[in-house]
Amino acid sequence: MNQLYIAWQDEETRRWFPVGILTHYHHLYQFEYLHGAELAAQTGHFFPFPSFPDLYAVYEDMELFPLFANRVMPRSRRVFKEYVDWLGLPEDETDPMALLQRSGGRSATDSLEMFPYPQEMNDGSYHISFFTHGVRYMSPEALQRINTLQRGARLFLMHDLQNPHDANAFMFRTDGEHPGDKQMVGYCPRYLTAHLHELLKSSHDFFDDVIATVEQVNLSPAPIQLRLLCSLAMRWSDPFKPYSGDEYEPLEHSVHHLQLR
Repeated sequence: MNQLYIAWQDEETRRWFPVGILTHYHHLYQFEYLHGAELAAQTGHFFPFPSFPDLYAVYEDMELFPLFANRVMPRSRRVFKEYVDWLGLPEDETDPMALLQRSGGRSATDSLEMFPYPQEMNDGSYHISFFTHGVRYMSPEALQRINTLQRGARLFLMHDLQNPHDANAFMFRTDGEHPGDKQMVGYCPRYLTAHLHELLKSSHDFFDDVIATVEQVNLSPAPIQLRLLCSLAMRWSDPFKPYSGDEYEPLEHSVHHLQLR
């Protein structure tokens, strides 16, 4: 079973809400809303997606729903193989769920983002890969520094407490022997920041319990939002489950499922 969470951003407050979950299981796609959708609706700016009008229904289809399929680059595109390489996936990867998982399914026409459940490792840590956010706003010096990063290089987290849009934000910085080597190179996705703050409060060694490393750097002509791919490993001393808050719980739905095809 493969699952992706869908988050929506309130453009006025810049706050993100987990609003839905997309599941692919036994050739069947399923979409349902989360309790976060009810919280988002309270802003007065979020409304059910036109293709999923009922907050309390479960939608099923043998094909990927158009809302998400439109966010996957068609294999017929000339740059498809290059795009898959930018995503850091095997060259023969065509699974739309894998492509959405790595790209985030972001679109210039709305405020949605898709993200996976972190992978639990044998040692109890959780690993997740993503492209750093906000690279387009970095300085020219930071962009030059990104271009020099090597696979496996460690990145360090800094709490951006005075960020006017999100006081909980974490930035990534590089390291090096010279002052110019230390540059801010992007933000951690917001869906992970609550977990990082929990670790910051409870961890006895945040340096070892949270490890971010460079996975891949894509130079032009790759889109700038796909510039820096990194991975994050998070280790908790106590039993922990990611995305375990109430806002991630599916809404109670009616007994019938809506079969679209």
